[in-house]
Amino acid sequence: MTRSLRVQARIPNPGEVIRPGTSFDVRLSFVGKSYPSVREVAVLWSSDGAYVWRVADGKAEKVFVKMVRRNEGRVLVDGRLAAGDMIVVEGVQGLREGQAVEATPYGGEGTSEATAPKQDGIT
Repeated sequence: MTRSLRVQARIPNPGEVIRPGTSFDVRLSFVGKSYPSVREVAVLWSSDGAYVWRVADGKAEKVFVKMVRRNEGRVLVDGRLAAGDMIVVEGVQGLREGQAVEATPYGGEGTSEATAPKQDGIT
C-alpha cells in the first residue's frame, strides 16, 4: 500500500498562466468517517465479537467494537468510544465488567491508554 494517488484532471487555464512544465500545488480533500485508534493488544474477543475495556468512573466497562483496519500495532475501531476515553492496554485478561480499576497512564502524559494494576491475584 502506498500513499500515492494517480489522478487526471482538467484545470482551466485562461491566459495560459500555467505553462507546460510548470509545477504547482494541488490539495485534495476526502470526506470520510473518523475512527478511534487503539493499540492492537487492547482488542479482545468473545463469542459476541471484538471488544475493548474502557475505564469509566474508575470501573472497567466492556465496549464492543468492529475492527475497521489494522496498521502496525494499532487498530481503527468502530464502536461507542469518544475522544479521551481511557482504554485498558495491559491486564485486560483478568478484568470483569464493573471491576474497580486504578488505572495508571501508559506511555506518558496525554495518552488515553491505561494499564490495569494487578488486583487480588488477577494479572
